[in-house]
Amino acid sequence: MTGMGRATAEFTWAWEPNQMGELLDAGGPLVKSFNTWDRGTLIDKYGAKFYHGDPTKAVMAFAREDKGWQIAVQ
Repeated sequence: MTGMGRATAEFTWAWEPNQMGELLDAGGPLVKSFNTWDRGTLIDKYGAKFYHGDPTKAVMAFAREDKGWQIAVQ
């Protein structure tokens, strides 16, 4: 709790890719077979992900409203 009707939640998450995710993993053999330019473009422009990377830590803010807890609008 961070105040009256306000709270934050800290959590850690990681991808669990399906078969297609495994094929498109930026660190996988298919994507690594691309030349440096194409691989960089795929990662930067099209958002290819490193699905087997370290878990991501995140924090979300919540506010208690009439309909219960909602993601806080900052």
